[in-house]
Amino acid sequence: MKTRQGAARRVARWMAGWMRGCMGGLGLGLLAAAACALPAHAGVDVNQAWAADWKQNLQPDGSWAVTGQITGFGNGDGTTIHVNPNVPAATITGNSTLSFDAAQGKLRSHSKFDVEVQGDQAGWGQLFFGSTNNSRITDRLTVDADGFGFAKILILISGDSRLEGHISDSPSGYADTRLTGGVRVSAQLTGTDSVTQSARYNGDQDFQFCGLCDGKFDVNGTLVSFTLLEMIVPWDDDIPFDFNMSYVESFSLRIDGVDAQRVTASSENNFGHTVGLFAEVYDANGQLMPGVRVQSSSGINYQALAPIVGTVPEPSSLALVGLAGLAWLGRRRRH
Repeated sequence: MKTRQGAARRVARWMAGWMRGCMGGLGLGLLAAAACALPAHAGVDVNQAWAADWKQNLQPDGSWAVTGQITGFGNGDGTTIHVNPNVPAATITGNSTLSFDAAQGKLRSHSKFDVEVQGDQAGWGQLFFGSTNNSRITDRLTVDADGFGFAKILILISGDSRLEGHISDSPSGYADTRLTGGVRVSAQLTGTDSVTQSARYNGDQDFQFCGLCDGKFDVNGTLVSFTLLEMIVPWDDDIPFDFNMSYVESFSLRIDGVDAQRVTASSENNFGHTVGLFAEVYDANGQLMPGVRVQSSSGINYQALAPIVGTVPEPSSLALVGLAGLAWLGRRRRH
């Protein structure tokens, strides 16, 4: 399958890395094309996409008697996607929501899907269903204070991801089935003198159950996270610094052949129910500057973390800046 041309290629390349590992070749181009419905731009982008692809009843000449594809997408705060593809001998239902609250600096994401595949005489060759909520944030920040020091951006990732699957007719039923889901967050903070800090979080689940292949007829699992990513760069009152973040929440189901009465699968992601953005400003001596905020060119309100978590990070954490930041500080003091 080929992805859409033009602007779609940019986002397709961005999504291809994580989708290739968790979804395989089947449905990759289809879902990437759906996710590329709108090009990215500066500020905050929220996009959703889902896709289904199926093949049934292999013919003597090697062709499939029944094939089909269906895709959908959405974007914008509060967008909801209702998925009910008319797939022969299968039912796929669900919904997903994705929104970004700039005033609170929070990304909220939720998705829930249920799949039931009928076996017996359906002649299944392949079935793929995939869904993704993804967001990009591109922001330029400045510190609302005179002087210079260090700025810390924090990303709080909290929530859970649940996957379940079942093959009926065990121990004689067969279905080669793979479930994948979870959340990936990556971010980069770039300051003066090309001082760059980056952070990445991968919260993924991957189940494969194959009936007679390996004796697995049921899978279930829940992944829970409360993770804080931190990045620090120098700041100067007249020099901006850049913050970039990508968020991808995904679910996919792939079936290669069914010789069972029924296969069921379900997923619910509250993994990104709240992804919060926070900021703290320190002076050149590593002392927290209460009440000093970063200003966002995209209109995002980066909250203060200390009142929420109840602790103030130790100044020793400023060592994350590294030698480049210290070199910048020495030059800034001499000037």
